[in-house]
Amino acid sequence: MAGTRVSPLDQGNLNRAFPGDPHGTPTWAIAHYIDSVLYPMADYHHDLHSGGSSLRYLPFCSMRKSGDPALDERSMAALKAFDAPLSLVWAYSPENRLAGAAAARRGLVSLGGEFGGGGDVNIDSLAMLERGVRNFLRFTGVVPGGASAPASRGTRFIEVSSRDHYVYATEAGLLEPAVPLGAEVQKGQLAGQIHFVDNPARAPVPCHFRRAGMVVSQRFFGRVERGDCVAHLATDC
Repeated sequence: MAGTRVSPLDQGNLNRAFPGDPHGTPTWAIAHYIDSVLYPMADYHHDLHSGGSSLRYLPFCSMRKSGDPALDERSMAALKAFDAPLSLVWAYSPENRLAGAAAARRGLVSLGGEFGGGGDVNIDSLAMLERGVRNFLRFTGVVPGGASAPASRGTRFIEVSSRDHYVYATEAGLLEPAVPLGAEVQKGQLAGQIHFVDNPARAPVPCHFRRAGMVVSQRFFGRVERGDCVAHLATDC
């Protein structure tokens, strides 16, 4: 109801609070309950996520490599069953506090995704998500009809495999993107430039892509601080 990604009670981000703390503030106590009570009762996990208010994403479903080949194979089968037009594999994942990473540590077949951004509700993303969740529930056997699931529409498989997929702001200022969301770009290409409205005489600072790929995410807000994600790429698997 507060319209933020963090709790007004303790400023905690539930998706970055795992494995949690039973003696912590509400966000960390809830994360601990999910991790220690709910996950051991479950076989499957799906994080219905979005880019929040600060990022815009091309909608995609995703799975996160766990380091367990057998578990990753089952998660990939679930990803294929979801049948999103764009399916992403997180092959580079240094963040272990995420709900999906915690689910994988518990041995759950886990999917995630980015199904929006900028704080909006997109009718096309919503339709893709509803269809995909129904496919996923048939795949898991939660609802009947696995054998009669709709025919695949085909999907493009992409991955994020290194820090070089990301572009970060090096200065605070006003970001001017140089390419549209969904663009195919080359290494060294301009991602955007940061302008200084408090000093118009100062030349803008450029931000460049560090590898080739497709732009799957961009900063939504015009204002950036040093260290904010300007954009990130994905590459074909």
